[in-house]
This record gives sequence, C-alpha cells and structure tokens, in this order.
Amino acid sequence: MTLGPAAARGGLPNLVEALMGAATGVIVMSHLVRYAAGLCVAGYGALQLLGRQAGSTRQERRQPLAGDGAVLHPHVVTDHAITIGAPPEAVWPWLTQMGWHLGGYYTPRWVDRLLFPANLPSADVLDPGLVRDLAAGDTIPDGPPGTAWFVVEEAGPPGTLVLHSTTHVPPSWRDKFGAAVDWTWSFHLTGLPGDRTRLHVRMRGRAAPWWLAAAYIAAIIPADFIMATGMLTGIKARAEGTCSMSATPARQLPRWSPWRPRPDAAPRAGTVRPRPAVVAGIKTIHTLAWLSIESCVLYVLYAGFAGRTDKRAAIAGATVAAETLVFAGNGFRCPLTELAERYGAQSGSVTDIYLPKWFAHNMPAIHAPLLVLMTYLHARNLLRSHSAAHQTG
Repeated sequence: MTLGPAAARGGLPNLVEALMGAATGVIVMSHLVRYAAGLCVAGYGALQLLGRQAGSTRQERRQPLAGDGAVLHPHVVTDHAITIGAPPEAVWPWLTQMGWHLGGYYTPRWVDRLLFPANLPSADVLDPGLVRDLAAGDTIPDGPPGTAWFVVEEAGPPGTLVLHSTTHVPPSWRDKFGAAVDWTWSFHLTGLPGDRTRLHVRMRGRAAPWWLAAAYIAAIIPADFIMATGMLTGIKARAEGTCSMSATPARQLPRWSPWRPRPDAAPRAGTVRPRPAVVAGIKTIHTLAWLSIESCVLYVLYAGFAGRTDKRAAIAGATVAAETLVFAGNGFRCPLTELAERYGAQSGSVTDIYLPKWFAHNMPAIHAPLLVLMTYLHARNLLRSHSAAHQTG
C-alpha cells in the first residue's frame, strides 16, 4: 500500500512536530541535568565545609590543642564543638566508656544501623563496668579483635583525652599497596559559668599512598559532619540527663588478643642547620608559584563562563592539571615544603607559604569544587561547539 501525495503532505507536518517535541524534551532534560549537577557540586562543597568546622568557632579552630603533634602534616583536620549543660566532671565519664561493644560512640541509631550494623547500640547510661580511669598506653577497641583500636596518647580528667590510631586500614592493603592511615581523635572539655561545658573534638589524619589520601579527603570529611555532630549531640543529651551510675549488670567485656604497641615514629632524616634566609626564599618562590597557578585557575574559570574553550584555556588547564598531579603524587604536599623543612621551617604543611593560615588550611576544600566547576563549564562549551558545527554542516 502506497501513500498518495495528499497523505504524504499531511504526514510531513506531523513528523516535524514530533521532531520539535523531541528536541524540546532533550533541551529540558539537559537543563535539568545541569541544575542537578550544580546542586550536587554545591551540596558536596557545603558538606566539605561543614565536615571541617561545624559547631566550632574560628578561635577554637586556630587554638593549639594537646595531641596536635602526634600526626605531622595531616591531610585532614576537622574541628567540631558543642556546649553542654553539665559540668566537665559529669561529661568526662561518658568519654571513658567509649569503644566497640563497650559504650559505643553515642551516634544516632540510624547511623549505626546504616554504616555499622554489627555494632551494639550506644549506652544510654553510665555503666560501672565500662567507666574507667584511662591512662596513656591504654587501648580502646574500635572493631572486632585484631582489626582496629585506639591507643590513649594522653588522658587528663576531666579536661583532655587524646586517642591515636594507625590500625584503621585493612592489613591486606598494608601488605599489597603500602597503605597507611595515621590519625588522632582529641577531646577537650572546658568548664563554663553555670555548670556548663564546652566540648571540642578535633580529628587530624594522614593517609598514604596518594590515591588513599584523595579518597580520605573526599569521603571522610563529609562523613565526619554526620558522625561527629551526631556523637556530640548524643553526649550532650546523655550528660544533661540522668548521670547516675547504672544499677543493671555491666556489659560483658569482649575478649581480644593483647594489643600490639604502636611503633615509635622514626626521627626525620636529612635536616640541616636552620637557615631563615633560605626558608624565606623558598617561601617566596612557593608563593609566586602559587600565584601563577591561581592565575591559571581564574583564567580557566573566566574562559569557561565566557564560552572560550580555546588554546589559551587548554594551556592554563593543563598547567592546573599538572600542578594537581604533582601535588597529589607527592602525598598532597608541595615538594618545596619538604625543602623548606630541611632548612628549619617550623611548619611542614601547605601553610609554609606567605598566605593567611585560614586560607592555606582550607585550600583543598576551596579548590575541589572549583576543579569540578571548571571541568563542567568547558565540557558544556565543547558540547555546544560540537552541536553548532553539526547543525552548520
């Protein structure tokens, strides 16, 4: 059966209308994907910020605390704090019974069910069998026997508790990839007027190799916002409630193998006589290098917004990419920083540069969303250019 001329003429407008409808749907979908991507980037950036400092003040984040020197050159530093309507003496016992299958960590039960289904619920009362006088060298289990644990670095009731761990990485990863995670968990209680307490928790962590450090920064910081704030809220609710010791039988303590002592850190080699002039010169070069990279970042962003995905943008983008690879490949530390250390620099972090400390400290959190945004803008420009060339052709 064949269509006559009239039927053919009648079917053409319908075909055009269907194609236009499909094109409209594609455009609407592309806008939705764009907005969703923007929301994801913004949401992730917010989690990175909240995961680093939710609840804490600027003064608390800048304040040196006990335990800061246990992990040198940390990739991650987070500070969280809360005010509790109870004196430090009433808050401290809740910290001493923390641990896997002990008192727990007072996080919301939905978090435990979702992330740690094998864990027991956190204790809602102070258990005489779990509350103890912690001392340096004591261990606190954080998983089944032989998996992960903390070593008490410092315990000064009722004000300071510093926990240290190098065991939170699968043994097979250590053997196969040389993976390592070194981190501290510091709790600091300050008495306030009116029988109140300011509880400040700081986490400092470093990971290796570079890919584990990248995953550590990307995942642990947003997760710490949920875990740390949930734990602080749980401690606050319990300490402000009934603080009497439980009359019920104590939980049966788990039996585990004797904990292996943490090996002492080897002294840093290659240090020479301090030379302030050389350090100043290195920091100046470091700052100039940073300014050149930042100018490339700004140009790539400008070109992306202006729709100029050209050779200049490619050169600037390649410069930023190369610097990022060098930084990541060196364990997220600038190679110049190691050189500065040899000549007596006091800080081995990226703050070994002529920049405000708050800015240098938050550079990974600031630049990660920018890198995602740059990639998105120029990918969008390339797609538009390709589409325009296809239509013209």
